[in-house]
Amino acid sequence: MPNKTFKGLSEDEDWVWLDFGIKISHVPDIQMDTQEQALYRFFFESNVVWKVDHVDGHGQLWLCVQHDEHRYQLLNPVARTYQKVPCDPPYPVPRRP
Repeated sequence: MPNKTFKGLSEDEDWVWLDFGIKISHVPDIQMDTQEQALYRFFFESNVVWKVDHVDGHGQLWLCVQHDEHRYQLLNPVARTYQKVPCDPPYPVPRRP
């Protein structure tokens, strides 16, 4: 069932089923702002496998940290800075334009 589009969870969104989570393996050595670097460090230092928040129109994976009811941060991990870790059962993720 992984990576198959699923309609029905919400009429106005497309969904894809993923059978993996994301574990940040290192913070990239590239130019990024302080907030993005701190968020990368948070994901890396947590040593946790994170569920993907959404997949964008280009197939990029996005992670999310929800701080409270109104505040959250998104991170689009750079290629080769993360590992895909298999998970079961697969879970639905919105595909956003």
